[in-house]
Amino acid sequence: MRSWGPAFFAFLRPWKAWRELRLEHEVRAIRLLTFALALAFATHALLAAAAVARQARFERMIAQNLGPWEISWTTAIGRSWRNLLFPYADLDLTWLRLGATGGAIPPGSSTIAGVVAIVTPALMCFVLVETMSRARVRPGHVLRGLIGTLPGVALIVTIVVGGAAAFADLWGWQDIAWYAAPGVAIWTISAWYFIYSRYLRLDHAWLVWVVNSCIAVLAALTVLSLIDPYWLGWLII
Repeated sequence: MRSWGPAFFAFLRPWKAWRELRLEHEVRAIRLLTFALALAFATHALLAAAAVARQARFERMIAQNLGPWEISWTTAIGRSWRNLLFPYADLDLTWLRLGATGGAIPPGSSTIAGVVAIVTPALMCFVLVETMSRARVRPGHVLRGLIGTLPGVALIVTIVVGGAAAFADLWGWQDIAWYAAPGVAIWTISAWYFIYSRYLRLDHAWLVWVVNSCIAVLAALTVLSLIDPYWLGWLII
């Protein structure tokens, strides 16, 4: 990975990127981790800006309809700081969205479930010890594969969640934000097929891909259900 820009766009074409990469290519873990941190920071900054923009629209709407005296500027500043530090919440803390169980949806539950879904295919590589050993796969190779999926995730999340936060209906953007989940799931599952088959070149790569993809989805749903019982009830119904 000589420069981050070309690497970012190269990983957005997994069918090509993972065909050109080989296990023999040197894995520079520090550069990979630095790339991941820079990508996470850039994504966070964009989402925070979108969330703050949405908050500003909300405060302006209150000022126009009810008058500026109805705005608590101390509360507004607190909300802005919250949006800057954690723009991933599933609901604004100024109101509660109740689920079937009568509880409020915990902020950030979709983010946690998403992280579980993203890292599970990589973690499963360490379970398949014999398969990885035959293919001469090392932890650095798995790390490269995991980080290679992040540009697509960052792009989808930024477009869907950031766009929803900035431009969608003020009272419903947290529901629209959930639309990022299918995109992230499809991207991650698709990318790992090319990683298993073209980069790691595992025996029966398609079978490994199917099993690990199912485990990743089930792991994410399990974590989400533990955090938010409403979704467990929704799945059962």
